Amino acid sequence: MTITKPFTKKQKKKYIKLIWCEIGDFIKDWQNNPCRWINERSIQTEFVERFKKVFKRHHEHKIWAKYQGHIDGLEGEQVYSRICCEPPIYYKAKKKKRLCRPDIVIWDNDKTKLLVCELKNKKRGFREDLKRKNSHDMKKLTSLFESKDVYAACCLRFYNERHKNSIRIKGNRERFRKYFVSLPSLR
Repeated sequence: MTITKPFTKKQKKKYIKLIWCEIGDFIKDWQNNPCRWINERSIQTEFVERFKKVFKRHHEHKIWAKYQGHIDGLEGEQVYSRICCEPPIYYKAKKKKRLCRPDIVIWDNDKTKLLVCELKNKKRGFREDLKRKNSHDMKKLTSLFESKDVYAACCLRFYNERHKNSIRIKGNRERFRKYFVSLPSLR
């Protein structure tokens, strides 16, 4: 096999649109059955499985890349999963090189990322977080998004409390989304 080439701009748009649809479907499922996903890790696992299905349908769930680590015998090309959890990623913020581990990363190829995603599952704070400018996760995602090697980013926050307007989406809807999701009001 040869090293995986980056997606074209048209392919990136197509896959990101499919990812936004999967996120929307999950939000509906979570609001109807929040106890199926009791913590952040279970939500993360569910998203990874749903995202993998999107790429498997198009036979794009694996990438070939040169191994960057230091394990004897793995210096050449290796197959990787396109979607992974918490890989180490370096980015620049305030002119300093920083390390982060986004909850979910969908790789475009061995160097660029199609999507980076941060998740939070909280008991409370829906209204307060809507008013807050930026959390640590948002600052990190913004820095990653502004770098040249990330095409899209999203921050998903799930709140185990009820509100009338239970879904808010902020940001550039095409490539950078911030989701604030609570349980729907009982009224």
